[in-house]
Amino acid sequence: MKKLFLLSLLPLLFLIGCSDKTLSWEGQSANWTATIKNEKSSELTNFTIKYIGEEKELTAISYQFAGQVITAKGLYDDKTYPTSFQIQSTSEKNMEHEESSVKLIIKWNNSNEEIVQLKKN
Repeated sequence: MKKLFLLSLLPLLFLIGCSDKTLSWEGQSANWTATIKNEKSSELTNFTIKYIGEEKELTAISYQFAGQVITAKGLYDDKTYPTSFQIQSTSEKNMEHEESSVKLIIKWNNSNEEIVQLKKN
């Protein structure tokens, strides 16, 4: 009877081990909030960066996520930007091996620079 019970649990354990998983990191500094969300099943990674400072216009925005596995960067310098933007990318990298903290280095308006530490949830 015990063997039958244990055998009936095996498929359940298999399903739990293979379930979809979302990995995420979040952080905030004086002027910015940022999140990274990775859908393990689709290998889609969403990067959201939002300005929470007091400047009315943002120009010349550059950003770089610097982690062990997560590396994304970009530059927007041809116009004025909204205070919130989202970047989507696909990655074949295994985000589960990323460290518990990811650094975001962001520069804007040709003079400001800030570092945001994102912590793994």
